Formats: sequence, structure tokens, C-alpha cells
Amino acid sequence: MIALLKKYWWLTFIMGLLVAVLGVYAIIYSNNAMLVLIVALGAGLFINGFMDMFSISSSPAIFRGWLVSNTVVDILLGLLMMVLPWFVGPVIFMVFGALLVVYGFTLLVELCAFHPKNILWRLIIMTILSIGFGILLIIRPDIASKTIMIVLGAILTVLGLGTSITAIVCRVKFTTKMTDLEIKANTPTYESEAIKVEENDKKD
Repeated sequence: MIALLKKYWWLTFIMGLLVAVLGVYAIIYSNNAMLVLIVALGAGLFINGFMDMFSISSSPAIFRGWLVSNTVVDILLGLLMMVLPWFVGPVIFMVFGALLVVYGFTLLVELCAFHPKNILWRLIIMTILSIGFGILLIIRPDIASKTIMIVLGAILTVLGLGTSITAIVCRVKFTTKMTDLEIKANTPTYESEAIKVEENDKKD
């Protein structure tokens, strides 16, 4: 891995910059970025369902029914996400919000039933965040989606810049190390000079 990073540091640098640019785009144009993300996810689902069609006949009979249903769902949902991303997006966030609310209430039941002392505050924070953010996703999916894209954009920006900086640092260190090795290889040491002098004396 380190050898590949040293050899293709420029590719890692460019990839980091592209990720950072994508993160900045997601922060500035959060609405458009969300639509692009939904369309991309829909294309991925459609391609996955299309590829699964060719493996249905060769799959074991016990899994064939599940694979057919999974293929149909992937293709239909992928098409829907690509054709109507502005409609599918809020629906996905509302469903996800409902799941978060249910998860938050299960944590609340666990808190009331077991009173775990070691992870009490962690469960309380997770419960509040799950229920609060889930309700926000259900009531205002547009605001929640913008918030998610801004946070995701910030994470991508930091990761991209970190990757580019790591590539540059690796390149500089590798170049410096190689320069030091070349200097050592081309610079004769005192011991080698002393050995040469002794050999010359013996010949004389």
C-alpha cells in the first residue's frame, strides 16, 4: 500500500482534490447535490438489478424466489429514483425518519426497563437524537436533507484535503529519503578511504 502511494502519489492527490471539490459542491448546492445523489443511487440499484437478472437461472432453487423479488425491486426502485428524484427523495427521508423514531423509542424502552449504568448517558443522547432527527425528517424532509448534504459535504471536504495533503507529504518524504540515500551512496566514508590507503601501502 505504501509502495503504491509512493508510486502513484499524483493520482491520490487528484482523487483527494476531486473528493474535496465534490464536498464543497454538496455544501453550496445542497439541494442539487441531493438530487444527484438520489439519481446516482437509483442508477446503482438499476444496474445491480439488471446484473442480477443474468444470475437467476444459475442460482440455487431455494434462493431463486428471493433473487427474483430482489431484482424486480431494485429495477423498479432504481427507475423511480432516476425518473422522479424530487418525489422519491422526501419519501425516502420520511421512511428513514419513521425508522429513526421507532429506534429512538426502543432505546427509551431499554432505558426504562434495564437502567444500564455504564452506557446511560450514551443511550440518552442517542435516544434524543434519534427521535428528534426522525421527527424532523418526517415533518420537514427538505431541511433535513439539506442538513445531511451539508454535513456530508463537510466530511468529504476534510477527507479529500487530508488525502491530498497525505499524498504530498508522502511524495516529499520519499524524495528526501531517496536524496539522502544517493548522497550516502556517492559519498565515500573514512573507513573505505582508510582501507584503500592500506591496500595501496601493501602493494607498494
